[in-house]
Amino acid sequence: MSATNLPVRAGDNPKWCVDLCVNIAAIVVVLCFFVCSALPALSAETASNASAAPAAKSKEQLRAIYMNALKAEGYVPEVDKKGDIQFKKEGRTYAVKTYEGTPFYVEIYTAFGFEIGGDADLQKAYKKMTEVAAQIRAVKVFLSGDKKILVFSTEFYLKNPQDFHDLFPTYLSALASDIGKLTAKE
Repeated sequence: MSATNLPVRAGDNPKWCVDLCVNIAAIVVVLCFFVCSALPALSAETASNASAAPAAKSKEQLRAIYMNALKAEGYVPEVDKKGDIQFKKEGRTYAVKTYEGTPFYVEIYTAFGFEIGGDADLQKAYKKMTEVAAQIRAVKVFLSGDKKILVFSTEFYLKNPQDFHDLFPTYLSALASDIGKLTAKE
């Protein structure tokens, strides 16, 4: 009978079993050596990746980035009294609200085409907000603080503020399209 076919019993110490244990131990030692020697390189790479993450930006820095992106799209942006960036598209005024820090949060909003004057208008506004909530996913609608204007907005996060240039047209298009659908029913 060969050594590989022999049953191992307590007290037996076949040579093949000892050789196998020695080989496994040698492999474990070699692997531990490589893993331990690679740890400093891995931690340095992780640290460099962490430092590559975009740093927090001030409102002024973000405003400059977003205004440049709007200009590149052909808009004429201006900063309003509240510090928001305003621009016009097809006769409607839109605004981009900036927030400091990371992740970079952006809000694009516009006022709806009527002012709320009394209870009848307020009921009409609540009806319009219900329609928006039922039909539209990327846009939210709310009353201004003084409950006189219906406001539509879309919001998104950016990993890097330079991504605004790529994402802005999609969100603006969704906002304009959804407003168009709802105002056409008037």
